[in-house]
Amino acid sequence: MVKLDTTDIEILQNLQNNAKINIEELSNKVHIYKTLVYERIKRLENKKYIKKYVALVDHKKVGLSLVVFGNVSSAVHDDEHIQRFKDEIRKIEEVMECYSTGGT
Repeated sequence: MVKLDTTDIEILQNLQNNAKINIEELSNKVHIYKTLVYERIKRLENKKYIKKYVALVDHKKVGLSLVVFGNVSSAVHDDEHIQRFKDEIRKIEEVMECYSTGGT
């Protein structure tokens, strides 16, 4: 795994704030050449530090004004059952996010 330096972290922070920021603007913010910014982003993508780019939709504007947190418990916690749960929950269009928590 590649160790992140402060410039990598600054690039990631800027991309999290605005994934559509152009290379020139990002270059100015992190104070390195555009070519180096581009190469760093490609390396971060290739090493899976950046998994994907997404659009955050205003849920109220699209008619989803209610947020509900539910709890699902499982008696079995092996990889097969966890994967089966993931596969099934992805089929439910209304589910926007899922989190796994632990503890008693």
